[in-house]
Amino acid sequence: MERFILHHQIIRNNPETRELAIKDWGDTNFDKAGKPMMDCIISELNDVKDVSLVQFVLESIRKQEFCSLYETFINKEELTFSNEISEGDTYLAPESEELDDTSYDTG
Repeated sequence: MERFILHHQIIRNNPETRELAIKDWGDTNFDKAGKPMMDCIISELNDVKDVSLVQFVLESIRKQEFCSLYETFINKEELTFSNEISEGDTYLAPESEELDDTSYDTG
């Protein structure tokens, strides 16, 4: 496994989420795929936790319908992530950063 990840660079693995991506999987499996395969992929993409693995597989997909599907998923995930950050109630400054509370008038 290590050789495929480091030397050949055709597999990526996320040990935290226990997910694995094979780079050329989309290139070899989408040649004759149609609507049933699209439905299956939509279902599977919704279970992916590490979006960078989807991007890794997308790089080798040549069939436009599937490229669009993967890109839509990635963009949706980026939008969801940015909304989670911007809608948060609190901002926690890093511990090493001191707050300067002299920048506003209290009187």
